[in-house]
Amino acid sequence: SEGRRFLTVLFVEITGFKPLQDTLKHKDIMAIADHCLDRLTPVIKKYSGDIHKRLGEFLVGLFGVHQIHEDDSERAIKAALTMFELLPDLNVELTKKYNTAVDIGLRIGINSGTMVVLWRGAADRKESMVIGETIDLAASLKNFAKIGEIVVSEPVFTASRYLFEYQALPDVPLKSGEEPARIFKPIRDKPNPD
Repeated sequence: SEGRRFLTVLFVEITGFKPLQDTLKHKDIMAIADHCLDRLTPVIKKYSGDIHKRLGEFLVGLFGVHQIHEDDSERAIKAALTMFELLPDLNVELTKKYNTAVDIGLRIGINSGTMVVLWRGAADRKESMVIGETIDLAASLKNFAKIGEIVVSEPVFTASRYLFEYQALPDVPLKSGEEPARIFKPIRDKPNPD
């Protein structure tokens, strides 16, 4: 149904292409980016998320559009952690295939917030359109992540801190002119969730 929804956004940037520019052709680098997206996209679907955007080195997943779960923020974090687990094999495979050292990494931002969901198209081929700044803020969070890190907003942290061990990071200005926001880095699953 249309209207305001509380969504969780997973914003992924794939890194590691710059060093390849000296050794590989542009079309090979594009093929590697596509291959990475092909590997990572199913992870979002595995945790019942939707693909919002897949472009170049960016992948954006939304949790809570088609299926709403109380644990959408946890699903997004689990998807992100699963993506990191795929990287070692992916890098070995790509290094063999292209006969050059490939070291793909990820920087991930996760944010939750209220957005407006609109539906377009025929009943059987409806596409969702989401409006609101939750996605932009997830992109900002991703920019504060180092390679190999996930950075989440306070709403995501609050919803999932009983499941994951977190490290608080220094507050950052997510929007110009606003108070700095609290951000957190999930480290691992808690061995015994509260």
